Amino acid sequence: MAQFLHRLLFFMVMAATGKAFHIGETRQISVTNGAVTDATLIGPENAPVKFVWGHGLGSKDPELRTRFNDGASNVTFSAMEEAGARCVCYDARGHGSSHGWEETAEKDRLQFSWSHLSRDMLEVAANYGLEPVVVGGSSMGSASALYAAIQEPSLVSGLILMRPPTAWAERLGRKPQLMQAARNLQSSKPDSLYYNVLLGSAVSDLPPHQALDNILDIPVLILTAEGDPTHPVSTARQLSTLSSDLKLVISESYDKGKEEWPQHIATFLKRME
Repeated sequence: MAQFLHRLLFFMVMAATGKAFHIGETRQISVTNGAVTDATLIGPENAPVKFVWGHGLGSKDPELRTRFNDGASNVTFSAMEEAGARCVCYDARGHGSSHGWEETAEKDRLQFSWSHLSRDMLEVAANYGLEPVVVGGSSMGSASALYAAIQEPSLVSGLILMRPPTAWAERLGRKPQLMQAARNLQSSKPDSLYYNVLLGSAVSDLPPHQALDNILDIPVLILTAEGDPTHPVSTARQLSTLSSDLKLVISESYDKGKEEWPQHIATFLKRME
């Protein structure tokens, strides 16, 4: 069964990206607060495992979002061959294969906030013996990775932020959209608890940007694109003072970014020995 699932995932990802890459072993991992999820190695067999990657929010129905059907994540996976490395990807709490959070979903929606998701990311890294490790992600995953680097700097050796989400003043405009999406999901699937994931995301935000100046002493790569109000360039620009060793890449469009970003990711990972 596991071999069949790996083959299915391979073809799903290849269809989505037009690029083939090696999908390795999958393991079940216990993260924080009793939750459990699946994690998979991506990249050339026997290459060193260099980083942990988090996907974006399933903004309409988190149950349907997995580590393999997030387009931005697949862009990262396509960089592994050139990087000569493997990454660990996993289903975030409240998404895909994750479970064990359902009993506390309604009374503890903050477990789905970015600052808490960062702890799950570090638990995944610890399960693979990756300390310190490069962490990264797209959108929600990038926010989780940033919090991981801030909260546990000794455990993080590098940071890749792809399409950082709305934050600060712009987050106030995003919140009602997520609240409405939660109501829609609860209405359409009244027996589902996944609307709580959207409510947890709605109250998420990054730390005040004034407090982030040179807060990190590690290499940082930020990838963003013009024309995406859910992942505005303004957030990436504000984060560009996180570290003195930081590269900010602004592509003219998301489609252009999908072409350009794999090379930047590969180059970044090559320097992380």
